[in-house]
Amino acid sequence: MSNHTALATKRKICQEKGLSLVLTILRFVSSVATLVPSLICTRIPGLSNRQRNVCDENPKVIYCIREGYRMAAEECRFQFRKSRWNCTLLGETSDFDDKAIKGTREMAYTQAIISAGVVYTVTRACSMGNLSECNCDKKLTGMEKKKHYKGWTWGGCSVDLSFGLDLSSRFVNAREEKHNAFWLMNRHNSRAGRQVVKQKLVKVCKCHGLSGSCVEQTCWMALPSFRQVAEKLKEYYHNALRVNALTSATSGGAKPEHLVLRSNYSKKPHMHSLVYLNDSKAFCNRDPKLRIPGTRDRICNTTGSTEEDNCDDMCCGRGHDTHNLTEVVQCGCKFHWCCEVKCDECVTNVIRHTCK
Repeated sequence: MSNHTALATKRKICQEKGLSLVLTILRFVSSVATLVPSLICTRIPGLSNRQRNVCDENPKVIYCIREGYRMAAEECRFQFRKSRWNCTLLGETSDFDDKAIKGTREMAYTQAIISAGVVYTVTRACSMGNLSECNCDKKLTGMEKKKHYKGWTWGGCSVDLSFGLDLSSRFVNAREEKHNAFWLMNRHNSRAGRQVVKQKLVKVCKCHGLSGSCVEQTCWMALPSFRQVAEKLKEYYHNALRVNALTSATSGGAKPEHLVLRSNYSKKPHMHSLVYLNDSKAFCNRDPKLRIPGTRDRICNTTGSTEEDNCDDMCCGRGHDTHNLTEVVQCGCKFHWCCEVKCDECVTNVIRHTCK
């Protein structure tokens, strides 16, 4: 065999081995790609079995859901920062924590804000094109040339809530495993949270025309700020309705079927309201069993505040301590071209009051 023929044979063998190696790698990558989604949900702490099933159906969307829970916990703490109950346990041990005392109006708010948060983050991802399962509102697609009677036309990407509403309903409601009074309460409050996002959608318009004149307008529906949603739910919290769970004759008393107002058994609570089964605790003293941290060492206000952060209310009559503190804060900040902000450090004396 000539040297030329031997070299060609060796090259052919190498090419075949190389092709075989590439195919093996591709098979491995393919198997890993199929395997990873199935492992995502099993390794996330804090999910119930039913929530893992929902996650298995949409493993990529779980990151949006997690962000919804985080945003809800952060906003809950902001809304109740001046209250004895301040959402301490929300997201404490897991991103998917929804801890509050069962049956209370605090649990009602928790359930509603989480449900709203999931709708919000999933819908936002849809409108940004980050999820293949959803997009802009198809009902308004193709209406760009139809002028509204007020002179504007639909355009842009109007948010489509349908996918987020459905996913939030299935995932958040999957937390409660038993069909009981708490399940009915949580389901009602979850729906109320989702509906607030729907109610608060805003119409945003952009002007078209020479020199900024608004000869033509293109408008689309957009999400509100999440704070607006949280504030509306805070109103619902203060006006929450106490309810009882009733069973129907067909169920033989085995499972509660619907909620009724405790003050009037012939009326069901309105869908745009939060409901609760049991009165709330005072949240004054620490209770490890119920995981209530109490208000000891909480900062309170002595300057005539009418909110719950005034020292008499926050400290539950136990009194408060006064501390004279020295703090270093940034001051005299100036913008320097380009693009930096420089600040001085100032020492200030502050008076802080904390509950005994």
